[in-house]
Amino acid sequence: PPMGTHTWLINCGASGAWPATEVSVTITQINECTTSTSPSTFWSYDDYFYCANGGTAWGAVGACTCQCPAGFGGTNCDACATGYSGTPPSCSGEPCQATSTPTDDGTDGNFHCINGGDVGGTTGSCTCTNCDTGYFGENCHNTQHQVGTMTEFYNKVEKYGNDIMMNGDITVLAQGGYKCSEGTCSADGESIMYADQLFGEIKCTDDNASCVLDGENSRRGMHVTGTGGNKLTIRAITFKDGEAEYGGGVVVHNEAIVDINLCVFNNCKSTNPSGSVGGGAILVFTSGDNVNVYGTSFIGNEAAPGNGADIYRKAGTIVIQHICPSPYSSNTPVQGADLDIFGVVIGSSLVSYSDCQATEAPTPAPTPNPTPSPTKAPTPNPTSFPTKAPTQSPTPAPTPAPTSPFFSLSGSNTGQCSVSDLCFSSLGYTNNEDCT
Repeated sequence: PPMGTHTWLINCGASGAWPATEVSVTITQINECTTSTSPSTFWSYDDYFYCANGGTAWGAVGACTCQCPAGFGGTNCDACATGYSGTPPSCSGEPCQATSTPTDDGTDGNFHCINGGDVGGTTGSCTCTNCDTGYFGENCHNTQHQVGTMTEFYNKVEKYGNDIMMNGDITVLAQGGYKCSEGTCSADGESIMYADQLFGEIKCTDDNASCVLDGENSRRGMHVTGTGGNKLTIRAITFKDGEAEYGGGVVVHNEAIVDINLCVFNNCKSTNPSGSVGGGAILVFTSGDNVNVYGTSFIGNEAAPGNGADIYRKAGTIVIQHICPSPYSSNTPVQGADLDIFGVVIGSSLVSYSDCQATEAPTPAPTPNPTPSPTKAPTPNPTSFPTKAPTQSPTPAPTPAPTSPFFSLSGSNTGQCSVSDLCFSSLGYTNNEDCT
């Protein structure tokens, strides 16, 4: 429409259902500001506006401003910003200052640490260290939660839980099974757990995948929808007997970023017919999804032919990593069977992997006792006689009477000996040696 003031009738809903509303609309042409690097355009006399040190002009003519890069400030980005010192174009961050204002994020050098943290770093890169026990994260604001029942797990992770973990926190599951028949599950009726815009880590207390999300052949394990541009890590969890139309183990969609580490997908199933979206174990659904899989096993998962019994990639990216996750990155995982896949999946070897943690630092086998020769009996007391008896002096002393229970001799000193008892043979003697 042309510039000027216009009156429009706006009708909401079906024709005649609601009365039309008159709205007066004025259309005005706005000229956007254009960045100039010449100080002669210091003021916004026209559409050019001067911004120094890499600044960018924006806004409408007559009200132009500069968006300045980090470290620079002032009307035209020609000064060092608050929290920086020096002379442009050399502006350096000053040491960060601790404050009690929760919104201080370090962009001006003021930074807030909670839960006992000590402020460090320089403006734009402030840090918190030495958090109180149990806390971590950028501002010492994250913590670790322990759960041991299905309902506790639901309340920490499920989108409708009543005590959801803070983004960036860690939820640790105790060993054992988690199933809907023993507690509260997702209200979607299809999943054990529905995580919405959640990031941080959900993991088993140990890395042996002894925490089991049991779908009981009626629900998938988890549905992850979006992670707010950050990463959700699922670690050392077994997804067992998960079943749904698609993604019987885990569904990832809505630009979610997910790492699946040291997990097991066992007997998970997609029930959709061939040609439909499947994924017995994992479904990656939408563009922008990014999934990395480390040291994870796929066992006995099912889908209709061509539907990816193990993985169905509809969109997004999924990578099967051939290395182990931290702290086992120096180990080599054991390769298993080829994966049944639909769609493009990235990886040098698209197989099931396992045993990352088992090879991290093998416990040395106990040092065995010296292997006795075939003719010698094992030593019951290795420290009783560490060496062969010393040679007697030239003047033989009277032969002492044998002391029970070590050994006994029969025969003469100049003839042949008959040896009894295991201890004597442990010295290296055999029957029929000269008794000297």
